[in-house]
Amino acid sequence: MHQEKNYILAPCLKSIAEGNDVLVYKTLKANGENVQIAYNRRIEHWVISSKNVALIARDENDLKGYKGEGLNDRYGFAKEMAEVWFNKLKTLSNKELD
Repeated sequence: MHQEKNYILAPCLKSIAEGNDVLVYKTLKANGENVQIAYNRRIEHWVISSKNVALIARDENDLKGYKGEGLNDRYGFAKEMAEVWFNKLKTLSNKELD
């Protein structure tokens, strides 16, 4: 348990020790779903995943490339959460994003 905590928190604690700000969001799960969001600087895209499905998108326009409808939409929940994320990004200041 101690090693897991250090693995997860080490980058944040290091950044705080270096005098940087760290922004943390705590969210609640809908319908037991779990969503992970990360930014990949190498490809300059967000990686948004839910369960065993992941998508990459620079912005909400990229979500149009993920096709599907109703129960046949494999990316449905991930796309929905991506839309929520991109809307949240619009409300953040540039300082919070640096």
